[in-house]
This record gives sequence, structure tokens and C-alpha cells, in this order.
Amino acid sequence: MSTPDEPEARKFVATGVVTVTVADLEQALRTAHMKGLKQDAPVTVTRSGEWNLLMDEYQQRATTTAIYPGAGTGNMQALAYVALGLTGEAGEIANKVKKVLRDDNGEVSTLRRAELFGELGDVLWYAAMLAEELGCSLASVASANLMKLADRQERDVIGGSGDTR
Repeated sequence: MSTPDEPEARKFVATGVVTVTVADLEQALRTAHMKGLKQDAPVTVTRSGEWNLLMDEYQQRATTTAIYPGAGTGNMQALAYVALGLTGEAGEIANKVKKVLRDDNGEVSTLRRAELFGELGDVLWYAAMLAEELGCSLASVASANLMKLADRQERDVIGGSGDTR
């Protein structure tokens, strides 16, 4: 990101979302190229030059690694496989959090944070595959969920339980 000391001419504004220096943009483009992103793939430039995929691009790329019974068919075998995988990965997160409480006095160490980060990626992969098997996009799932939560918050029923509140 640009600093107050940088001349205004060195800034580049991308669709009003983020302001970066030309150097940051160039680094982000080099990084995207090295990671094999398509030229028209949507990315968000961050200060360090890293890139962030949009949800649908993630889902599309994740499907290239989907090797399981019935992959891509949306049949019961595929749904069961990804649902069980999602549950298993969520269980691994719960187990690692349990160990933080039991072994680390509730302090999340750098190692535990890295382990949780990895498991969260696995949860995301299975969520993307579940969306794929259901024939919907991960972005549409996220958008619908945010709308549901906003509606519940507006009606002051965000707490509590029940799918139809």
C-alpha cells in the first residue's frame, strides 16, 4: 500500500477497492503469473504482493483436484463422500482447539494457529466440493448466508436456534 511519503502519481487505484503502489501491483502480477493464474482471473492485491482468489475461482480450481467416488455427478455417493469429508475436517479443527485448551492453557501458539489454518483450508475444499455437487456456486452460498444473517439481525433473532427463525 502507498504511504503518505509516496508521490500521488505512484498510486494505482483498482476499481475503488484498494490503493496500491505500482511496485505492489507489478509484484502481484508476477506472483499471479508464477502461481499459474489465468490472465483474466479476478484477484485482490494486498500490500505484500500476495493474491486472493474470489470464491468461484477457488471452487473452479479446487474441482481439478476432486478425486472421489462420483466426483462431479451430484449423485448420493458424491454427496455422502464430501459431506463426510467436511464433517471429518471440522472434527479435526475441533480436536486441535481441544488440545489448545487441554495442553496449551487456552493460548493459541504459532504452531497451533498454523495447524488450524491448514485444517480450515481442508474445510473450505470440502465446502466447495459440496457446493459443486449440489450444482451451486460457493459465492452464491456465501451471499445467501450473509442475506439470511442480515435478515435475522434486522429482526433481532440472530441469537437463539432454529433454521426458520
